[in-house]
Amino acid sequence: SGDEKKTLNLYKLAVKEDPKDIVRKVNLARYLLDIRRLEQCIKICEEIIKDDPRNFSAIYYRAVALFKDDHLSKALDGFEECLLIYQYDISSYVYKIRILLKYCEYDKIEEIFKFLDDLAIGSEALTFYKTKIRYEREVIEFSKNPDDDEMDYSYYIDTYENLLKKYKNNKSDIDDPM
Repeated sequence: SGDEKKTLNLYKLAVKEDPKDIVRKVNLARYLLDIRRLEQCIKICEEIIKDDPRNFSAIYYRAVALFKDDHLSKALDGFEECLLIYQYDISSYVYKIRILLKYCEYDKIEEIFKFLDDLAIGSEALTFYKTKIRYEREVIEFSKNPDDDEMDYSYYIDTYENLLKKYKNNKSDIDDPM
C-alpha cells in the first residue's frame, strides 16, 4: 500500500542519514519483518550482526524471518543463539517449541518445559503449548490402548477455556510475538 511504502522509505532514509546507527537499522529490520519482506529483513539483520555479533534484536528478528520463511533449521539455530544471549526470553522458547512441534520432537519440548518450570518461567503461550502437546501425547497413547477407559478431556477443556478468556480480554501473550 501507499502508506507502507512511505513508511518503508522513511526507515530507509533514516538509515541512509546515519548508516552506522545500529538502532535505525534494527528499526528498519523490524519494519521489514512486520511487512513480511523477509529476505530484506534477514539481509539487514546480517549486516547488523556483522558489526555487532551480540545484537539480540537483530539475531531475534533474523530468526523470526527465517521461521516465517520456513527455514526452520536455521531459525532454530537463531533462537538458540538468542537464548545464549538472554536465556529468559520467552518468545524465543515459544518459537523453538513451535519448530520442534513441526518435527514432532516431543521429548525435547518436554525438556524445555521442565527447564522453564524449574526456573519458574511461564506465560499463557507456554501454557497453551504445554497443554496442546500433553493432549496430543495422551491421544496418541489412548489410541494405542483403545480398551482403556474413556479419555478425560476436562483438564484440557478447562485450560483452553481459561486461555481463551484471557485472549479475548487482551490479557494474553499467545499471539505471535511478531
